[in-house]
Amino acid sequence: MLAGLLAINAQAAQPPQPKAAYQAQVDIWDARNNRVYPAVVNAYASKMRIRMQKTQEMQDMPGDAAVAVFDPVTGEAFVYPTGRVAAGEQIVMKLDMQRVSSMLGGASFDVSHLQGQKIGHRTVAGEGCDEWQLASPQQPNKQGVACITQDGVVLSARELNARRDNYLVRQISRGPQDAKLFMPPVGYRTVDMGSLLGGLQGLLGGSGGQSGGSMMQNMDSETLQKMMENVDPETLQKMLQSGQ
Repeated sequence: MLAGLLAINAQAAQPPQPKAAYQAQVDIWDARNNRVYPAVVNAYASKMRIRMQKTQEMQDMPGDAAVAVFDPVTGEAFVYPTGRVAAGEQIVMKLDMQRVSSMLGGASFDVSHLQGQKIGHRTVAGEGCDEWQLASPQQPNKQGVACITQDGVVLSARELNARRDNYLVRQISRGPQDAKLFMPPVGYRTVDMGSLLGGLQGLLGGSGGQSGGSMMQNMDSETLQKMMENVDPETLQKMLQSGQ
């Protein structure tokens, strides 16, 4: 294992960066429940939009499906419900990239910050792509394999020792994409979950000897964020504003 890591680090290179515009039919496999979620992916340069049936982590969201839009280069990401959504439930949640990936079954389709080396070639959805064994410079022990075209399209991705791809393109159609697809829908209200999380931690973390404050200080950010996603954002905002 160590020898393999040293070999990769010695020849580390960055794979082709995303620059293609396309729409694709994709299968996202969630290893946690061994379920495949069909999805539609739209991409333009570094931006990606995924519309898919709600995963287990999204079951508390309204609507029939969910849309996630993110830009790995800037780190911007947001999620919103779609389908049958009532007026009061039209909310766009701004989240961090790691959280969005978790909600999408942990699919490792973002390779923009990874480095590694070519280990083979493969044909996926009728297109040729180079297989890259990749790792993050910050997490060299966490490795994956992605098949990437010359213009940066990830056609498949999996963890290094996974038994199957957790992201697999079934069909792809290249061409210009509507810029509106990558923006929050008109009429939806945007809630910055990161700001709410920071405010909530600050408010409850400063509660002195109160048990509630102590408990919140001991919670990790992901647990707090999950709690917040199940609470009406208006209620959270009122609580933060009032200091209660």
